[in-house]
Amino acid sequence: MKRSVKVLIAVVGLIGLLVILLDIKMSRRQGSVLDTAMVPILTAPPEGLSVVAIATSADTELAEPVALDTSPVSYRQVDAVVRRALELDTSDTRLTNVIGPDDWVIVKINLVCAPLTDSTSSRTNRGFYNNDIQHWGDVTDARVVKSVVTYLVETVGPKRISLVEGSGTWAVAGKFGQGGVYDNSFDVDGWTVHWREFDNICYLEMCEELTNSQERTLVDYVDLNEDEYRFVPVPGGAFQFEGCKFRDGKRFTPWSPIPGTGKRREGYYMPATMLDADKLVNIPAMKMNGGGGTLIFKNYVGAFASIPYGDGLSKRQMDNFSFAHGMVDIFSYKPTVYGVIGGFWASERDWPRDTLNCHNNIVIAGGDPLAVEATTLRAMGVNPRDVVQTHLALAKGFGHYDERDIRVVGTPVRDVRRNFIKHSAFRGLGFQTFLMHGPHKADDLDTDLLGGEPTIAPTEGMTTAGSSWWTFRHPWGYPEAYVSLNENCDVSLTETVTYAYLGIESFESQQGTLVLGFDDGVKVFLNGREVYKDDGSREYKYADVRVPVTLDKGMNRLLIKLRNRYGEAGFSCSIVDDSETRMYDIRVVVPGGPAMVQASAAR
Repeated sequence: MKRSVKVLIAVVGLIGLLVILLDIKMSRRQGSVLDTAMVPILTAPPEGLSVVAIATSADTELAEPVALDTSPVSYRQVDAVVRRALELDTSDTRLTNVIGPDDWVIVKINLVCAPLTDSTSSRTNRGFYNNDIQHWGDVTDARVVKSVVTYLVETVGPKRISLVEGSGTWAVAGKFGQGGVYDNSFDVDGWTVHWREFDNICYLEMCEELTNSQERTLVDYVDLNEDEYRFVPVPGGAFQFEGCKFRDGKRFTPWSPIPGTGKRREGYYMPATMLDADKLVNIPAMKMNGGGGTLIFKNYVGAFASIPYGDGLSKRQMDNFSFAHGMVDIFSYKPTVYGVIGGFWASERDWPRDTLNCHNNIVIAGGDPLAVEATTLRAMGVNPRDVVQTHLALAKGFGHYDERDIRVVGTPVRDVRRNFIKHSAFRGLGFQTFLMHGPHKADDLDTDLLGGEPTIAPTEGMTTAGSSWWTFRHPWGYPEAYVSLNENCDVSLTETVTYAYLGIESFESQQGTLVLGFDDGVKVFLNGREVYKDDGSREYKYADVRVPVTLDKGMNRLLIKLRNRYGEAGFSCSIVDDSETRMYDIRVVVPGGPAMVQASAAR
């Protein structure tokens, strides 16, 4: 099937989904959200299974295998693990297949901070030396960069390879004091400093050595803050809205824009190099943050031009208007053709205020950027279905995140999973789609409005007690934990009861924690048994209630009965494991809906 036909099918399917959403009954209101221009699918996801390679320092095939948390390791050892990952990938999207000899390749790295000190004072780059800790795990390991670039020069020989970054916390050396834009400049910068823990590599010297070692490939670097820039509309349309309003971060998940607020962004000022290069290879750090992880997509925050906005180097355009939506927008200009993530130096807990270095000697690589992101999140102890940018990237066709669509070669992800300490602001999205019934005019939780609450097993469109079950889906581009009934119903929700239902298939009998947030009252049934009841009243707060539950092997029935007295009406729900992320070994089913499965299977 030709690619153009696939894209057409995807667009037709999207239109069909919109029609279904608009046709839902029960007095649901959709106009305020869905009247805004929907972001079209930019491309079709790759055919078949996406291949992701995982290599580790403990692989017995290596000449010098060592434990995964060994530190220090030499450049020779790092290079061996990187090359093993690249060679394990024999798919059509392996690195040597997606890069050609005529390409100008840009290699996006994370240099958000650098070990910079001023020769004439005690001033240091505060991002790198925060809390008197040298944060080597917050940036891309230069040894991984050198290994990948050397491999590309040796095996492909593209016409040009440029390392690129637009750091928000340091400026090019010698630019101090230019109108306040470069007030954080030092005698040296991230390109010219020697990175001690990364085999003392200097990027400038590395580029010169690789260029002089052969005649085919120019290797250089481009500081994107110094690059020329152009304003360009977002390919496929933007997710980010300027001037949007956000839900209360103390009660809801942080950085949750309210649907229908603000104006959809037209485009961004983009560095010319990002627009003009042929291919982008992405080598981020393995790093935790409030949005889940600073990996493939978060690495794009340093890839747009912030100076023309009057923000200096701050990248505030992302922080002010939902950075997850913005990073996927920037990704759209030059999607990653290959990603390589190393954890020899990694970072957990609260960036930028309180991070901890850690050593996780694994390399995860592949040509499906979303699959690489999702696999790395799993390796860090985060379910990718709990992360906003993975939902947005999937919606735009940038790859797969379901493990059933990913083939891992090398070491299984379960064998390298290390539960990184989560950022204190991280809040998982939880279950995104529900089968709903109501709202019903009622004022208590004890009246059975379905004529058999404990035994109910509905499907979409099924009639119960005179009305039909309908499927709740978040508006396009707005994945969040909170299920807002106010934004989906035209009728008054004062003194009403609404039901939400899910089928949860568990691959084994296992224990987890049901986390709930709700307005006023709630009663929860699991497999016909009441596991929690609170008749309120209360105000919604994310994960305000935690209930230990046991899932049976096979299909489990979850029914949530919500009572609202007045005002806001909504809830959020998930089942998490000990690492506070949505359980992996479950498959969530919305029975009978056109998009009936939210898979979360870890196989």
